[in-house]
Amino acid sequence: MTHANGPTDQPALTVTSHDTQPHARVLSVTGDIDLHQLGPLEHALAEALRKSPPLRLLVLDLTAVGFCDSSGLNVLLKARQETEAHDIELRLVSPGVVIRRLLQVTGTAALFSLYDDLAQALA
Repeated sequence: MTHANGPTDQPALTVTSHDTQPHARVLSVTGDIDLHQLGPLEHALAEALRKSPPLRLLVLDLTAVGFCDSSGLNVLLKARQETEAHDIELRLVSPGVVIRRLLQVTGTAALFSLYDDLAQALA
């Protein structure tokens, strides 16, 4: 399933969802995560939390994300809070330099499990 949204002057944010195991889902995010393009990511995260049977692992593959602003960080923090409340492990894959810097500057890097590639995150 793919969700897309965004103004025409920048690439649309898309989120592709696929289950890798009965209790694991990968959300592959492509584009920029900013205030104007949060909808697809928020929708995909909400849908993942409603999954039946319930998830045990949710992986956000950020390999193709070029930019993330503070509103995107807030979505990631909310996802962490909600997954924790539902006893779901949240893992971030390949957060680029911009996202890593955002996590470091805000002191939130330690809140997330970061992985270099999808295979590691699913192991």
